[in-house]
Amino acid sequence: MPTCIYCRATQDQPFAGVDHVIPEAFWPYNQPRCVIDCVCDECNGYFGRGIEQSLARDSVEGLLRVNFDVRLKQKGVRFGRNRLKMAVNEASDWRGVRVFGERLSRGKGVVFSPQPTVMVRRMGDTGWKFVPEADLSKQVLEPYLPDPQVLVCGPAQEDTQRLQRTLAELGIKPKGWASEPRTGLAAVFANSVCDDTILRALAKVAFNFLACVRGAPFALETDFDAVRNYVRDGARRAGPLVRVITIHISGGGDRLRPRHAVVLNWDVQKTAILCAVTLFGYMLYQVTLCEDYPVWHPMSEGRIFDLRSRRICRIPALDLWPPDAWTHLFWGNSVEP
Repeated sequence: MPTCIYCRATQDQPFAGVDHVIPEAFWPYNQPRCVIDCVCDECNGYFGRGIEQSLARDSVEGLLRVNFDVRLKQKGVRFGRNRLKMAVNEASDWRGVRVFGERLSRGKGVVFSPQPTVMVRRMGDTGWKFVPEADLSKQVLEPYLPDPQVLVCGPAQEDTQRLQRTLAELGIKPKGWASEPRTGLAAVFANSVCDDTILRALAKVAFNFLACVRGAPFALETDFDAVRNYVRDGARRAGPLVRVITIHISGGGDRLRPRHAVVLNWDVQKTAILCAVTLFGYMLYQVTLCEDYPVWHPMSEGRIFDLRSRRICRIPALDLWPPDAWTHLFWGNSVEP
């Protein structure tokens, strides 16, 4: 009788679908796959619509899917609305303007458009203050009265016209309006708010990998209830279950790689079961699956998901934490089969 490793629901027949260790948005290939069959349909749908969608569309890792041309079924997916903050990063008056991105329907790349924004300054000043539409108020605009210079920008004419009406209602009536339909931004800086929603999605990758290599009965043990409840319900304990780990790369250079990695191992005291997760090498996340497991036994497993070769490779010769044995392999120039 199959039992869901998250909600512990049971049924007579096998679950209809499978769940992926690496979400499909980051590993969309039919073969090879790294999947488990111990997640019920309700939990599968809940994760897919919630935490995994946020990771795929509202994080830097999600934006990097475009950089490495990981294709999606959906069209018109937008980036930069909530957790993912993107702004112009060029030497111009536009530096700092918030933007959102939309993936091209064909080919590799993202089209960036300015979010509805008012740029305001006093007459004679050289720098602009950027005020997003949601922040417009009399209190914010009062220091620029009575003779402000105003520039309104947005992705479409209807956005700029709406901003003009809002400013008029707030008493801002410049002699002439300037509207800038700017396209082709030179550079964009992106950063994301790494809140519990994103961290839960990364913890799910780690917990799924535990079930994949050790089996569902092992993952169902009560020793893993803390991470299980965190992924499923957002329940938190006293200390963080997911931490960002600093990895020093010899030679410096770009950290980003066209690959993902998941590594399961003990900590150096051989008491805690940890799992390392990285997507594209952007960040390395340490997930504590169990803080104090009662019985030590050999448990060292790792996989690299190479996007160029579309192969899943085992990571050999693992050390205990920290994972020095595989960082050179991951951030090196090649992946061994």
